[in-house]
Amino acid sequence: MPDLNTLTAEAREAMKASEFQSLWECPIMSFPDEIMLQILEHATHIPELEFRDLDGSFQKSLFLARVVDMKNLAWTCRRFRRLATPFLYSWLPVGHSNASTLLLHRTLKEDPSLRPLCKSLVIISSEPALDAAREDILSFLGTTIRSLHIQNIGTPANAPTPPRMHAWNQVRATLPKMCQLERLILSEDGDGVGVLGLVKTSIYSLFQGGFPPSLRQLRVHDGGRQSLQRRSFLPTPLKDARPKTAPFTDLSVRSFQGPACFDELIRWPATLKKLTIEELGQGRHPPVLNLRQIWSHAMVHCQCLTHLRVGNLVLESMADLDRALFHVDFSYFTSLASLSLSLSATGTNPDRAAKLIAPRLETFEWTFPEPTVPDGPYLNSFAWREEEFLRRFAREAVEKQPDPRALRRIKVDFVPTLRFDPRSLLQPMYLSGLTAQPSYQSSLHASYEYPWDRLDRIAEEVLGHGIRLVYNKPAMTKAEFEEYQGNFRGTRGHQATGVTTI
Repeated sequence: MPDLNTLTAEAREAMKASEFQSLWECPIMSFPDEIMLQILEHATHIPELEFRDLDGSFQKSLFLARVVDMKNLAWTCRRFRRLATPFLYSWLPVGHSNASTLLLHRTLKEDPSLRPLCKSLVIISSEPALDAAREDILSFLGTTIRSLHIQNIGTPANAPTPPRMHAWNQVRATLPKMCQLERLILSEDGDGVGVLGLVKTSIYSLFQGGFPPSLRQLRVHDGGRQSLQRRSFLPTPLKDARPKTAPFTDLSVRSFQGPACFDELIRWPATLKKLTIEELGQGRHPPVLNLRQIWSHAMVHCQCLTHLRVGNLVLESMADLDRALFHVDFSYFTSLASLSLSLSATGTNPDRAAKLIAPRLETFEWTFPEPTVPDGPYLNSFAWREEEFLRRFAREAVEKQPDPRALRRIKVDFVPTLRFDPRSLLQPMYLSGLTAQPSYQSSLHASYEYPWDRLDRIAEEVLGHGIRLVYNKPAMTKAEFEEYQGNFRGTRGHQATGVTTI
């Protein structure tokens, strides 16, 4: 590039104009506002619910990075300023005493035209130093907030200290003004009393006059990291929890304390369309629950429930699960269109697959545990029994549904850790789903089939019935799988010859 100092004034101006023109000829600048807004939305999305598992320093760094990005965009040009400003104010935390957060608070207070941009409010801290900022934010944002997340500020039962009580009272005084509130999230990450305690002390304390009519979604999430001795185990019915009175139609719960709590929660709404039960298999003492209990409690909404998702459950034994599923029958759920169940909810008995068919079911998802959890899926976790379970499920759907082509999609969420289950050395056929437990000698000659060959085989079979089977990208090639399997047996002194595929 030539040195500008050696050029004439006219040449310098011409070069600058050319560079300026090339900047605005950048392809992204030709995108319409609708596309640009979608790009910004994806780039700045903050998954609020994931904050329950993050420490405070990470929360702050994530939020600050978002603020810096939006501020830089706003300074780029007038168009980006117009597009970025709504994202800068759309998600506002109260609890971060840093310069960027306080600047957002101050500009909202000084400029009323910015207040309608704030749609989501997260109250993170109950520190006394933030009382003034919290009170200001709550006072002039009450009528615009659509999502309220109350996190770690304590409840009157588990944190009666003056600072936390003051923060709680501030929130409670503002709630009647939140006429557009659609989503309420309550979460505790370590010092909470459990979801039952959260619900009992929080919701009735917050909404003493009842739920806002606009509320559509309730999410109650407890980190569940305390020991059983320190947690408030409250199996009694929730105080004043009158069935069929709450307006929300979407309920999401995590780590609640026992079937009694779940029953009260699910009976609250007048109409429940979407129910999500997330990852109960976490914490030191997670609740023991099976699909039969969930099914029986959800029967109160069997005619209106359209979406049901059940994450990992804690089971006493697979035998108990199999006996429990004998009584399950989803044919009563006449509106159910989407069903997502974990392996720990369904088991792998092919004879129980027919129990999961709803008359109008369109999508079925079968999820295996994350590879990071203890006893997560191994390379040999999808074997004969799992394959037969899926095949039987698809066949039963075609035969039993009023419309043989009602079921359109089956999704298998199977992402194994790159190793074999060490327990399969002694019981490979048993773990793969065969009914007979082999002797130790016969286990030395067991070979596992490439799991994605099994999935491909099922996908080809069900496609003729109009069902599309989708699954995660294979974690390794077939050759790599065979090599891993050879090493798995070889490191234990076994020979890979004369094996039987299971």
